[in-house]
Amino acid sequence: IFKFAILSIPATILLVFPTFADPINLPKLLALLLLAFISLLLLIALRRYTQWRQDGSLEAKVIIALYSLIAIGMVVSGFSSNGNYIRTIFGTSGRNNGLIYFLSVITLAIILLRLVVGKLEIDYIYKILSVTSIIFSIYCALQYFYLDPIKWSNPYNRVIGTLGNPNFSSSALATFAVFWL
Repeated sequence: IFKFAILSIPATILLVFPTFADPINLPKLLALLLLAFISLLLLIALRRYTQWRQDGSLEAKVIIALYSLIAIGMVVSGFSSNGNYIRTIFGTSGRNNGLIYFLSVITLAIILLRLVVGKLEIDYIYKILSVTSIIFSIYCALQYFYLDPIKWSNPYNRVIGTLGNPNFSSSALATFAVFWL
């Protein structure tokens, strides 16, 4: 369960499909949805064998309650408006920031908050972040040196990474730099 949930990190950073109409955001949304769904199914199927955090603290309950309230509020708000329901579900074109995205993220957050995280899980996160940051950094370097194997139609500067925007890519590179310190 934990590994599928954590795989959403490289999937939402590295995944691109240049042949898609939206080569950056749509593959990331589909991967996030798939990994959240698989994590939830595994959680339900393996609930008897899953180690749950035995944290009955008020803080833990409040955090999960807040996530749940946010999810409920988003669903109610999205479907009670007179707006476009397709846009409510999938989000704005080119952004894919609709209910599917947010509910997938909230599902993963609640699952990860409730699971017991030990040394093996921390090591796994470290490996995933290491590999993801190295691949992302190499790809950004290739773009910087005009060696990008994908010919993007890019109105920004040449380094957009796999996130489609130089601001997002520079933020990711800075975050990875802090991780490596």
